[in-house]
Amino acid sequence: MVSKGSRYGYVDALRGLAALAVIYFHAGYDALKHGRVNNGWEQSLFWLATDQLDLGKIAVTLFFAISGFVIPFSLRRDGQRPKEAFIVGRIFRLYPAYWLSLPAAFLVEYVMVGKDLGLGTFLVNLTMLQGFVGQQSMQGLYWTLQIELIFYALCFGLFMFVDLRRPKVATTMAALMLACALALAGLRFVTGKQVPVAIPLALFVMFIGLLWRLATVEANLSARRAVMWLCSALLVLMPVIATLAYDEGALRYTLTYYLATGSFLLFTSRIKLTGAILAYLGTISYSVYLFGSLVQKTFEHFLAAWWQDLGLPLHLAIAGMMLVAIGIASLVYRFVEAPAVTVGKAIIQRRLKTSPARADAVAL
Repeated sequence: MVSKGSRYGYVDALRGLAALAVIYFHAGYDALKHGRVNNGWEQSLFWLATDQLDLGKIAVTLFFAISGFVIPFSLRRDGQRPKEAFIVGRIFRLYPAYWLSLPAAFLVEYVMVGKDLGLGTFLVNLTMLQGFVGQQSMQGLYWTLQIELIFYALCFGLFMFVDLRRPKVATTMAALMLACALALAGLRFVTGKQVPVAIPLALFVMFIGLLWRLATVEANLSARRAVMWLCSALLVLMPVIATLAYDEGALRYTLTYYLATGSFLLFTSRIKLTGAILAYLGTISYSVYLFGSLVQKTFEHFLAAWWQDLGLPLHLAIAGMMLVAIGIASLVYRFVEAPAVTVGKAIIQRRLKTSPARADAVAL
């Protein structure tokens, strides 16, 4: 995450809006699924956001692009023990709020929703590695965090041998990820097995984010040309990948990546959203993401039928869910995230002998 008041506040704003979009998607999806929509205009909006465009996946893809824009620049060779500092910074940034969300997810998913979640599942989820060992996630959206970990590992591995800020490195990795996605889509089509096409596609978008940072912030012309070529390749290959891998959902899947990538490029260059409220929303966006779906499911379980009987617009309820999620996220950020990041910075600065400026960059 980029800190408040930084010159990349527009990136934070985009991340915050994406977190709210995930809440909207889940609320609209459940409303349609359970027939809780009372009027035609809401029916049309939810249908557009869930069935046609998949707003949730667009938002998640934006998260991936933003991670590419931010994370690789935490790994720099101008400090002592940069690899250790990166690991410490990531642990203290990701895990404390995530651990807090686990018991909340257990209460919602097991007690309310009725998922079969045992103690073993809970313990494996503590590692954030459950997807790699075939275990169920306590919350469905945790899968995105595992892709983040893959990206961190790739950046860490590349950093040991090459300069991550060289456009050729990021371009090669992006092209390789797109080629892997195409190959896996073909394998999925031929074998019928659920091979993970989404993982290389997400990593492709992350490396696009890295290149776009080089192109826009550091004014690197080679990086800008690389982004244009890679986006052109995505434009051509995405329909093929989606058709091979997702059949009837090919059009929606294709539009997801077109809209997410295009929105990321647009809102980090031509149109930069700014303002104190948006910056703050970006600051707490990680916890909004972790707890927002739990707020939405709690509403669905306890209040949705009552709300439907009242005949009130569901969008009003969604606005309330967002405000509750923001309130919870504010508390989590203040009492868990921010103190954990402070501890991480202290370890990086004192024990790893890294400058305060570098500690700030690595821990965020």
